[in-house]
Formats: sequence, C-alpha cells, structure tokens
Amino acid sequence: MPDRRFFPEEIFAIVECDGCGLGFVNPRPSILEIQKYYPPEYFQQPVTKSHEHYLRRRFAEEAKYLREMEDGVGRGRFIDVGCANGDFPRFMAARGWTVEGVEISESSQRIQDFRVPYPGSSRKLR
Repeated sequence: MPDRRFFPEEIFAIVECDGCGLGFVNPRPSILEIQKYYPPEYFQQPVTKSHEHYLRRRFAEEAKYLREMEDGVGRGRFIDVGCANGDFPRFMAARGWTVEGVEISESSQRIQDFRVPYPGSSRKLR
C-alpha cells in the first residue's frame, strides 16, 4: 500500500532475498533520501475514524505476510525494525504475537508498552 497521506503517487519496489526471505526496498534510498519520507509529521498521526480504519486495513494486509511464521495457533514472534510509534507491533501483540521494535527517529513517540532494544544494544532477541 502506498503512503496515501504523504506520498500517494510513489510506489516502491519490494524485493525478497533468495537466501533468507528478507523483503526490502530496492533500490534502497540513501540516508538523505530516506529522511524525506519520514518528516516529523509522519509520527503525529491524525486521530480520525477514517485514519484508524485505514491503519486497521493496512495492518491486516501486512499481517497476512506473517501467517507462515505462526506457531499453529495464530501466534509468532517478530521484530519490527523502523517501527515508528509501534502501532503495527501493538496490532500483532493484540493477536497474541510476541513483538519487539526498534525506532531511531527522534520524532517518534516513546514506546513503553512492549520491549524495544535500544540502538547499539548487544542484548540478544529471544
């Protein structure tokens, strides 16, 4: 799904690593380019019913990609790298998943309701 709020006309190619299955944007934006896509306003989501509906629909679509990782009863474990304010990990935690998230942006809200390893942490994820 494109970012209909900030960049509705831009579509990014997502490719999958043949070795491990990791999906990523290709070509990858440079550090300077990526900043354009995450302005401070990105982290200040509007509290409207239509935006909440959009997020629920978006997260449900994203969750479909994780089904093969479930443990047989609809649960699994994952880490969201670049989790913004933590909304998607919260969505998955509400469905029984064990989640962790990492966000380095100074503009994001502080995440306190699930485990977040800090940048540079040597703690191993369980």
